[in-house]
Amino acid sequence: MPFQDSAPISRKPRATRHLVIGAGQIGKALESELAELRYPVRMLTRAEFDLERPAALESVFGGEEFDYVWLTAAETRVDWCEDNAEYTAKVNAFAPGVIAKICAKYGAKLFFFSTDYVFSGMEGAEIRGVPYLESSRPSPVSVYGEAKLKGESAVLGAGMGFTVVRTSGVFVAGGRNFFESVANKAKSGGDLKIVGDQVISPTNAIHLASWLAARYRELPGGIVHLAAAGGCSWFEAARAALGFIGIKGANLLETTSAELGRKAKRPAYSVLGSEVLPKCGLPGLPSWLEGVAAWASAVAETDGDEQRE
Repeated sequence: MPFQDSAPISRKPRATRHLVIGAGQIGKALESELAELRYPVRMLTRAEFDLERPAALESVFGGEEFDYVWLTAAETRVDWCEDNAEYTAKVNAFAPGVIAKICAKYGAKLFFFSTDYVFSGMEGAEIRGVPYLESSRPSPVSVYGEAKLKGESAVLGAGMGFTVVRTSGVFVAGGRNFFESVANKAKSGGDLKIVGDQVISPTNAIHLASWLAARYRELPGGIVHLAAAGGCSWFEAARAALGFIGIKGANLLETTSAELGRKAKRPAYSVLGSEVLPKCGLPGLPSWLEGVAAWASAVAETDGDEQRE
């Protein structure tokens, strides 16, 4: 049944409550940071909420009241998405629109997390060399990127001043991400082929979540770019990561996207800059290198705890 346009359901004044949808890297980091600031927060895991059935979120609102909803859940297996376009569109494009309508109905502010993959990295026939801003024109080159862009439009189309947060290359110690994969492969020995022709802004999820938990009220509606400052290739990022954690025996080999032969095309350049944050008087995130250093410190701390057990 389609949702009817109506005034938001009124709620009694009480402590600000947050609902985090998704228990991935961003979701877990957000829950932790919001709880640290003593906000009442609930996180819905994949087992508790299925993006294939987004209308079920109404029953969650029926039992609890939330002021802010953070939609971090998504299908992020970029290569897998190429062969599963219908499913990808359902969870990354259609579901955010349904969730946005439910949030509008209950008067909750929605933050939807999107990606640098809405861009192609190209300016005509040339590779782009300057960061993308919020006003830059998207041009996705993959099923995943196209679906996320449609999700953005669906959320912004709800007309409630919701915010789309685009970020890039998210990682955190202990998560499923590029840096953890590189570290694990390096420890086992052998060659590591890493692409050097994709330039991104690897973003530490803790830095991202900490920034948002402290400043989310100051963010305007619309699109906001919030990614680590600066940019690097995946090869440069891997070299920095292994240097920080002290792995010296790994044989890093720089390769190209074409040589790897991945199913989905990636942007050649997708560094994110912001014109919105300066206008709001807000700082950006720390640099990607600081984020990798913080990740390495967390990895070392975890390894130390395991050795002491």
